Amino acid sequence: MQRRQRLIDAVFQCISRKGIVDTTVADIAAVAGVANGTVIQHFTSKQALMTEALRHLTREFDAISEAAEKLPSDDPAARLKSVVMAHLHPELCRREKLATWFAFWGEASARPIYRRLCRLRDKAYYSRMEALVRELSWTGGYDDLDVHATTNLLVSTCEGLWLAILTGYIRRGDGEAALKQQLAALFPGDFSLHNLDNKSID
Repeated sequence: MQRRQRLIDAVFQCISRKGIVDTTVADIAAVAGVANGTVIQHFTSKQALMTEALRHLTREFDAISEAAEKLPSDDPAARLKSVVMAHLHPELCRREKLATWFAFWGEASARPIYRRLCRLRDKAYYSRMEALVRELSWTGGYDDLDVHATTNLLVSTCEGLWLAILTGYIRRGDGEAALKQQLAALFPGDFSLHNLDNKSID
């Protein structure tokens, strides 16, 4: 199990440097510090290893997002904030992880297995966010709020920040400020920049 994880971690590093297509089994083996045959022994092919790396990444994202939602609080605003800010979790915002996300999304149109895994993750993630937005719209009295449009805006903002962090345009701390501003603008009765500043990201 430890060696399999080393190989998956090596995939992230290789993809962040060379992309999916140009990454070879030899590249992965070299980074993991194993023989080429060890890669095939554990995963049978480069494609199988790539697919498992994507599964690992989606499971990691889901675990962080689900944990963020399970606050010891019935306050929907607190839970929405927690899920939104979870996008800036240090395990997700590492360069090799972000580069791998975008590489797989880029390949999804040509690879049915990547497309299916990405869509499953996106659907579950969107549903979680939409449920939180809808709950807060009810409890907060935002009767005119378009739940679908608001969810799309939050999702687009979070994933757009990933790209900005990956390219070095902003830092994680800048992303935190942007998300706080977005929440305060959408739900002014529940969020303000003052009370959103009670926790910062280093």
